Amino acid sequence: MTTGRALKLVFAFLCAADAFLTARRLSPTLASPSSRCAVLSQGESRRPAELQATIDATGFKFYCEVCQIGFSKKKNFEAHLAGRAHGRVVAEREGSWADFVSRAPSWASSGVPDEAEPLDVATPWSPNELANFPMRSTCLDQSVTVRDLCPKLRARFFRYLRCTFGAHYCEVVNILHHVDTTTGPQYLRVKELFESVEAYRVVASHLLSAQQQGKQVDAIWDMASGHGLVGVLLAYRFPRKKVVCVDLERRPAFDAYVQAWRAEGHALEEAGEAESLSNLEFRLGDLNEAMHKVTSSSCVIAVHACNEANRDTVEGARSRGAIWAVMPCCIRQKLYLPDASLELDDQTRYTLLAGAFANQYGAQILRTIDRRITARHVVICGGLDRPTSSNDPPARAKPPKQKRGLAMPK
Repeated sequence: MTTGRALKLVFAFLCAADAFLTARRLSPTLASPSSRCAVLSQGESRRPAELQATIDATGFKFYCEVCQIGFSKKKNFEAHLAGRAHGRVVAEREGSWADFVSRAPSWASSGVPDEAEPLDVATPWSPNELANFPMRSTCLDQSVTVRDLCPKLRARFFRYLRCTFGAHYCEVVNILHHVDTTTGPQYLRVKELFESVEAYRVVASHLLSAQQQGKQVDAIWDMASGHGLVGVLLAYRFPRKKVVCVDLERRPAFDAYVQAWRAEGHALEEAGEAESLSNLEFRLGDLNEAMHKVTSSSCVIAVHACNEANRDTVEGARSRGAIWAVMPCCIRQKLYLPDASLELDDQTRYTLLAGAFANQYGAQILRTIDRRITARHVVICGGLDRPTSSNDPPARAKPPKQKRGLAMPK
């Protein structure tokens, strides 16, 4: 390249650079990135204000508040609004309030759906909502009843029941509302309700698993049943199985639940029920005496039984080849770790002893319910490895699929 041509190229470059710098000083559109961000942050975005607000709040250009899902493209958003999934959610929201009012009118009486802050009975239940209910130090307050709850929390308790038992079995709401308004509101303690329903779900799942493995179960024994709600739920879920609640005292709460179930529950005519819970029985006495009636076709449970009652329940069930499930309350160290020195906090100690208990009795399944419901939250299940004894009386044939029963445990 000649010297003259090189000088011409340098001169052209300098002229172009001078023109660029001059334009940069005069035009904000060619400002530095930081300057341009500042301009946009002052409200000069070309997006409509409503769209910009949606992006700021959700991170999406288009957002469905009903389904809580976002989209970047308008066509996808419109396809969602026209879809079946969105339609089902809308129908659920529209029907949930009417269902709430019809099934639990006193729980809904203090709120209407068009208030500034309406009662929410449509949003699916989340376990994290337990923290909103009255608590003690770490768990639900055992003295609070459904009637003590504020309208907002009663609405959310309704949603919990609806999500747990399914839209097809919402009569459970009617039943518990009947207890609240007729047979005894003092028996609807929030902690006991959550505790019993969650324990029922684990036990029912264990029983169904045993049946799927070929285990015949025609009787359920609820030892040290207390208020009996777990046994009542199981009797309603399995109307073809005999359910016996055993305790040293027949509590008024048990009768209050049974009366409400028979007033609002649905009898299964195909199972020969004249009224709801015709398969339920209460026996007054010691669990060790009742254990003589247990066979290998039984399921034996104990929810929050104390000390030796857990041991006696499991050992009695194992000796007869029955399946079993316990949610221990008190576990004595000397029964399972007699030689150990435990300097542990209460929760760690309970968890360790529950594990020792499970190991000693060959448990196959360990589950927990939410720790915010109760500090004694470990459910221990076993008996699946026990064959049916040939000395037992003949078991009934496996019944056909039921048309009525509580929702399947998740």
